[in-house]
Amino acid sequence: MKKIVLLLMVGLLAQSCGKQKPYYQEPINNWLTNHLHNPETYEPVTFKVVNSSDKLMDYFPGLQTTYSNFENVVQRKLDLIPGLLRQNKSTLNKSVKDKIISLRREIMNVDTLGIANIEVMLNLNKKLDSLMLEQIDSGNMSNDKLVAQYEGTLNRFSIEKRKLSESLKKIDSSISEINKQLDKGLFVYHKFRASNKVGAIVLNDRLFLLNKAKENILESFDITGI
Repeated sequence: MKKIVLLLMVGLLAQSCGKQKPYYQEPINNWLTNHLHNPETYEPVTFKVVNSSDKLMDYFPGLQTTYSNFENVVQRKLDLIPGLLRQNKSTLNKSVKDKIISLRREIMNVDTLGIANIEVMLNLNKKLDSLMLEQIDSGNMSNDKLVAQYEGTLNRFSIEKRKLSESLKKIDSSISEINKQLDKGLFVYHKFRASNKVGAIVLNDRLFLLNKAKENILESFDITGI
């Protein structure tokens, strides 16, 4: 009997050790307890240590959503090009056609796992749009339905590009401030749910800067919706 009890105790001890919270959770929980409108509504979703190799921009959820919408419009635009080229193969100059195909391929090959290549995407799309519009305006591309679809997609692209530019400007100051703090300690990204001022449960995104001893929060950056 004593042997069974001892084994149970050892098992429970091992289990409790296995469930030990990561070092960053206690200081973050302490900060949230002191700063949330209603700490009892707090529900953690995810934590992630921000390594020096990570791209800080990738932790801004609002920007990720805006970039995703931008990418969808770009893809729609690219999908229309093969049909336009086929319909107008007799009127398009071969060198122009080859240039359009090359630019389309370059855009499709841009690595979009993160958002570090935004400027590359914007520059390539600018070149492609300029060339396509030049051919449409000169009459070298004609097909009322496809041209109308392409021009409509260009209008949508302009809207999404503007939204993306506004989002980038919005986070510039935050990124600059965060970069100044990188050598002071360790950044941890945390997504969680909690009630806001009016009592509604909402998703929050924050970056926490822990001191080098990993015991206290030096700074906290609210990046919700950015």
